Amino acid sequence: MGKRTNQFQQLVHLVKQQVADGASVNESELLIDQRTGENIEVDVCIRTRIGGHDVLIGIECQKTGRPATREWVNEMVGKHASLPTHILALASGSGFTKGAKLKATAEGVELINLETVDADSWKGILDHTDSLWAKAFSVTPTKVYVLVETSKEPPLESVLSAQDTSIFLSDGAEVSCVGNLVNVALRAERFAAEFLPRADSTHKFFEFGFPVPAIDGKRLCLKCLDPDELRPIQSIKIIGSCNVETSPFPLKRGYLGKVAVTWSSGKFLGDDALIVATTDDEGNSRFSIRAKGIPCSPLHVNKEALSKGESDSAMPAEQ
Repeated sequence: MGKRTNQFQQLVHLVKQQVADGASVNESELLIDQRTGENIEVDVCIRTRIGGHDVLIGIECQKTGRPATREWVNEMVGKHASLPTHILALASGSGFTKGAKLKATAEGVELINLETVDADSWKGILDHTDSLWAKAFSVTPTKVYVLVETSKEPPLESVLSAQDTSIFLSDGAEVSCVGNLVNVALRAERFAAEFLPRADSTHKFFEFGFPVPAIDGKRLCLKCLDPDELRPIQSIKIIGSCNVETSPFPLKRGYLGKVAVTWSSGKFLGDDALIVATTDDEGNSRFSIRAKGIPCSPLHVNKEALSKGESDSAMPAEQ
């Protein structure tokens, strides 16, 4: 049977992953029942060390629109009685009944409640923002201009180059081709950082220029046949088509246990996505997005990093 998950469980997983401080956090993990040998699914598992000992914490999640009951607490305690978890925590998106709280206290079970708050009273990450807009793009290079130095006038020449054009070192060794340099440049963090702040869904074309550095003191060069010489590459300009998609994520705010959380769900590239941001007591913030094909490892950010973008040369082009 496939692993089961839901949005509240995913929220708990991402929050715990962000505040884990080096612990291992897994969602929908299968643990072996020590009595029957069966694989039993636990919503969230945290592996850490406490007092020099390995500790496995199991978290079960429930969000039904009503407070979690004594019966659910009792069911989860029974479930974990034969699992290798050392600590059990129960998370509810709608609170707990009085009986549930009494039962959890008697069994030594930690309760984690999701408490939402009004945006006007929120003081934390994204406290002046009602929504985030996730932006994704794809690019296809169609033309590549290589600016080379020449031995005659003018001293620089822009050469329209095919992507299979060979690249040489200044000592004559063939090391790559233009297409490889283009692919590396378009996958680099700098391109996304410069392109995304200015791009929107109306842009269909782009230009991106970048300098070409030396490698171990040797310049990268194009080979000229007439005259037969290597011409050092100064920079490369890429022109191509692009597709940009934006998706709105209205924000919710609250506390999951003692952790301040901002989160939202929506569609990203056609798939369900969840965005989670947390802030600790020292003001350090972590941000995760969970969507198909996107790693959900938390990023350390600050408020400015989520809202400010600057650009030099990656330009969506009007056509």
